[in-house]
Amino acid sequence: MGFGTRDSLLLGAPPYVAAAISCYFFAWISDKTNRRAIWIFLQSLITITGLMVTGYGKLNGVRYFGLFLINMGASGCIPGILAYNANNIVSHSKRSVSTALVVAFGGVGGIFSMLVFRQKDYPDYIPGIWATMACQFFMILLLAINTFVFQHRNKLAAQGKRVNEETPGFYYTL
Repeated sequence: MGFGTRDSLLLGAPPYVAAAISCYFFAWISDKTNRRAIWIFLQSLITITGLMVTGYGKLNGVRYFGLFLINMGASGCIPGILAYNANNIVSHSKRSVSTALVVAFGGVGGIFSMLVFRQKDYPDYIPGIWATMACQFFMILLLAINTFVFQHRNKLAAQGKRVNEETPGFYYTL
């Protein structure tokens, strides 16, 4: 966006403060509603909106606002996905391995961003923004599939036609 070092450092913190507030809010509402998927979906939409605003906004203030949206959406998805994962696995050993895999695949994002946000795409980084949006859309697709499958399995369990995770009375958190 063309800011100097001092201004860049000063402007770097506020989007993360907003992200912390957003994370807390989505954790709270997720707990109150006992739903995970809908809030992860909403945070993904916030992230996609922020990516579009940042990528295609012409004014620095507008693009900076997009960074707030990106951080508010993406930062909350991480604990939301970890909770969604942990809530739907009964066995402690399976949960431990699954959580480690989620964290490991999340770490791949750092490598991914290094490859898609290239210096030659400066100043808009449109290919990187679209690659990131593609990941968000893919996550929404996987979330929808998981939620549909879990909802179907819960329905069968409620009818007595299925036992989820080999644990009587266990229902998946949607």
